[in-house]
Amino acid sequence: MTKYVCSRAFLAPELGFFLALLGGWSGAGCEGKQDKKAPLVAQGRERATPGEAPGGARSGEPAGSVLLVEERGPEVPKDPAPPGGDLASEIEAFEDLAGCVQRHRLQDPLVADAVEALGYDSFVTDSCRSLEALKARDPGPCGQMLSSALRRHCEEQVAMLSGRPEQCPTVNRAAGFPERGALCLAVARRDLRPCVALAGMERATCEGLLAKDTARCGLDGRCTRLLRRWMALLPGVEGRAVHKGQVQVEATRGEEKLELELEREAEQGAVVAVKPGRALLKVGELRGFFVAGEERGGGLVLELPSWPPAETKWTLEERAVRGVLRWRQGGVQELARGSKVRVEFEELPAQAGGVMKMQVTAQLGGWRTRWRVDTWLRDVVLEGAEGAPAASVKR
Repeated sequence: MTKYVCSRAFLAPELGFFLALLGGWSGAGCEGKQDKKAPLVAQGRERATPGEAPGGARSGEPAGSVLLVEERGPEVPKDPAPPGGDLASEIEAFEDLAGCVQRHRLQDPLVADAVEALGYDSFVTDSCRSLEALKARDPGPCGQMLSSALRRHCEEQVAMLSGRPEQCPTVNRAAGFPERGALCLAVARRDLRPCVALAGMERATCEGLLAKDTARCGLDGRCTRLLRRWMALLPGVEGRAVHKGQVQVEATRGEEKLELELEREAEQGAVVAVKPGRALLKVGELRGFFVAGEERGGGLVLELPSWPPAETKWTLEERAVRGVLRWRQGGVQELARGSKVRVEFEELPAQAGGVMKMQVTAQLGGWRTRWRVDTWLRDVVLEGAEGAPAASVKR
């Protein structure tokens, strides 16, 4: 028997263990709402069923449309949510690292055995470094932690508490494209709008944290715990409406013609990564597979000489663009080789939060596509000073 399994970034056992102990959260997961009985789509480590073509498609199906995997055993139950506590009181009570370690020693022999088996003999000390960093509103102590997961979690907490979104750590969600976590960005900015980049309970947690509303958690214990720990630390937030834009794609192939509306891509907003000598603009997601309930989706990454660009019209070579368009009947279409991509900006935002409008013409697979993008700029990530225009861009 086969079933669909949701694609996700699998956590290493050590990382999952640390996050469970600390009550941390992870961006790993699937987009969209997920019903436990609903079919999901998988990528990667599961074994494909007989009859599949390379890339996961079965014979006669578009490449990249679905991956079928064998039935798994019953799901392993998750650990219960750890005790809550008031983070504000813990920060206030912190005096020094030694005193914190003495107060928070591992008391449970079974958990102590597990930590010892992992070889993490500074686990409690590293956990206390997060209080040291929060007390000082300085991410410096986070850098001394052994675990990269704890380091990132610590840096996120400091950025959230101090209201400095530029200190939110970045992660490469698409190859070579750094993004800040939406929850860290939203809380550090005191702005609900970045929460739209999340889905399901992650979005509810993000919005509930800023609204100080535990009712949004429903019966989710981890969400409720996080909100109660942070409730006394964050100021009230005045809600600001997300720009109600549109991402419309017109695709033609010979006599065939269709129009697709990408609502989620428009709601999520665009992200810019400024690197030395170039700037990358991303709209949507470049996934080459479908997730539960998804009928259509897509994404573009454009390499420009700077941000904001000096010109409004550009012709980009293939190597300066990555593009994916997904719809159930057409499968996954990716940027065709040797194609040139035309970009025209109609409106450019002066800063994050502003409106961005553009049109993009690109050949995706056997389809000629025209993208009409009306969205908002969610974030701009700086990775060094801007330099000379990229050679792959022609005016």
